[in-house]
Amino acid sequence: AGGRSAGGGRGLTVPVRQAEAEGADPRRGWELATWAIAHSAELRIEQISYAGRMWTAADSGKGWQRKAAGSAAAARDVRIITAQ
Repeated sequence: AGGRSAGGGRGLTVPVRQAEAEGADPRRGWELATWAIAHSAELRIEQISYAGRMWTAADSGKGWQRKAAGSAAAARDVRIITAQ
């Protein structure tokens, strides 16, 4: 699913299967999230969130930060926001 983010950039949500419920490896979401960080400059990624954590290009030196509580479904999804 995609769309505009609150900041005006483009958003992409990638669902990640639950490890216990569907036999997926829990590292899969982190693999995608860290891949996105590695390619953030070339893809113009401004923000990535996953599992209750958020990374932003503007504060990349701070690494992953805790984000405000959201829905359980959102915690299982990798959310990527790019620049306009």
